[in-house]
Amino acid sequence: MQSSWVRLLVRAAAFEVNSPLSTVVEQLNIFQPDILFGYTTALKILGEQQRQGNLKIKPVSITASGEMVTRADVDFLAGCFGGVPIANIYACTEHMLMGFSNPDHETMTLADANLIFELYEDHSIVTNLFNYTMPLIRYRMSDILRPVSDEGVSPLVVESLVGRSEQMPSFLNASGVVDFISPHTINEIFVTGVTRFQMQISGDTSFRFPVCEEPGLSSHAQGLLVAAVEKRLQEILQQKGLSNVTFTVSIVQDIPVNQITRKFQLIVDAREA
Repeated sequence: MQSSWVRLLVRAAAFEVNSPLSTVVEQLNIFQPDILFGYTTALKILGEQQRQGNLKIKPVSITASGEMVTRADVDFLAGCFGGVPIANIYACTEHMLMGFSNPDHETMTLADANLIFELYEDHSIVTNLFNYTMPLIRYRMSDILRPVSDEGVSPLVVESLVGRSEQMPSFLNASGVVDFISPHTINEIFVTGVTRFQMQISGDTSFRFPVCEEPGLSSHAQGLLVAAVEKRLQEILQQKGLSNVTFTVSIVQDIPVNQITRKFQLIVDAREA
């Protein structure tokens, strides 16, 4: 009954991040949202469109999630959208809401009533206590949480620079307009036999896509693997209106980590090498 009343009070809509940017802007101008939720990078792109006058919306609040949110991001978004409040929600698919930003935007309070956080120098382990259909699992995450308050004190407060962020790949479409592909779309390419891959931007309309394979695949299976990856990439580019962008897929023995950070990067700009 309550959900029926909510549908009468709230009109919600989702906009596909991998649609052409011009289409998303047009749809948002029609919808005129009061509250705007999204990935940090996507919101910043919309903010730039707002500054340029292409996007013309007046949200009363904005919530960023899924990626790191810096103080500069907060100031930028507030400046683009008339000083509206900016919130930062820390969440993931496995554990849902994990934390929320404090008013200072420098710290974040973790939702540790039903989650156990174990904090380490280069990762975190989270145990979910509210999912009764699953056994207790200490789930390792690559997120680095730096506590401000003493561990063992609830609620636990950490520095706000937390989340997963990747470089945003942008290309010129056939009309010469810059558009982007969400890193989350690239990250969710699943092809049997592929163990790791990386997008290496090589030009304004081109990229390389090396992949690592499971050991022991025959040459025939390798050919099928490459064809499947190519097909998925073509689908993503076509959906985004970037069919003019060219790419090559190759099987490699290894994809090295960043030599400075010692972390693996999903997307790199090979032009900067």
